[in-house]
Amino acid sequence: MSVRKRTLKDGKTFSWEFCITIQKEPRKQYRKGGFKTKAEALEKEREALTKLKAGKLFSCDKMLFKDLASIYLEHIQKQFEKSTHNHYKMIYDVHLQAFYNMQISKITPYFIQNWVDNVMDLKTPFIINACLKFCKTAFNYGIKLEILEKNPFKNIEKVKVQPKKHGHLNLGEALRVLEICKTSEPDFYPILAMAVFTGLRRGEILGLQWSDIDFNNGTAFIQRQVTKEGLKDKTKTSSSKRVIDLTSNLLQILKEHKTNQRVLSKFVFCNRYGEPLNPSNIGGRVFKRVLKKAGYSEDFMRFHDLRGTYVDISATEGIPMKYTQSQLGHSKISTTYDIYHKILPDMRKRAINTLDNAINKNSNFCEHFVNIGTNIKNNKAWKPCH
Repeated sequence: MSVRKRTLKDGKTFSWEFCITIQKEPRKQYRKGGFKTKAEALEKEREALTKLKAGKLFSCDKMLFKDLASIYLEHIQKQFEKSTHNHYKMIYDVHLQAFYNMQISKITPYFIQNWVDNVMDLKTPFIINACLKFCKTAFNYGIKLEILEKNPFKNIEKVKVQPKKHGHLNLGEALRVLEICKTSEPDFYPILAMAVFTGLRRGEILGLQWSDIDFNNGTAFIQRQVTKEGLKDKTKTSSSKRVIDLTSNLLQILKEHKTNQRVLSKFVFCNRYGEPLNPSNIGGRVFKRVLKKAGYSEDFMRFHDLRGTYVDISATEGIPMKYTQSQLGHSKISTTYDIYHKILPDMRKRAINTLDNAINKNSNFCEHFVNIGTNIKNNKAWKPCH
């Protein structure tokens, strides 16, 4: 740390400034000038040192948003998945240019809300909310490290997102799509069958190895996944690591696929080099082609919506939701209900018919119920409630 006299550009006037070395490797300094006297510079230096010891120096004027973002991104890179870091870095690099060189002290709730209002026509609600999430968590991280005192993003509300309606298939429609796929896209057929009959995530399907399939007991062990970043020897969440049941027809499809597989590979679904398939190709081009050939628009549903199709078919056929939850790998049954489950007309009709059939099994039930009502009314002591 030091205090020195600094001559201005005109060569005649001067001011005082102080400089504090925050860290040596990499070198980082906090410098502030413009003081009229040495005493004033010394006083401000003491205040800065006090804040530095309290961990609050960067809450001052000079820290820029890009400095905070750099600290936070470095933390994410070390502590989180590569995909998470890549997503946040993309959000920062592409969508937050307006904040780059702003001083932290000038990023106010008013400025933030004004920015949100101005980019509503330029960015999607999803992107805006992702920007707000990045900034909010970055500031919270700064507060946690005690280099910031407050978070201007704390009370900024997310932009309302109109939920997109994605289609699901009933059992008959799903079987028809599978038949079309078997003829037009035979290599994709066993993958589509796995999605329809198990509700597995795309990455879980592509991460399957033959050693995970137990043909004798009709089960599959889900323990890894394939993402855009490559193969991961772990599932999305701890509850996603599970053993699922396979139907007999699906087991037959897998046996035929194994016999016809052109490449010797430990992966159930692989490319010509025996490596896992690219998730983007499976969920994008190929699935869209199948939908189009089946008479649906390309944006009728995503590959991921086949999980919802599996839930709807299971519910319609009377399979307990708790079992469906375990197959899907959800930690809470509310997730199965809230995200995927829809009350289908077929299911509602089936539920009423099931109840009617149960009642009608006892042909004397209705007559018995009427007799009870008649006897009650004939009882002189009985009075209707008002």
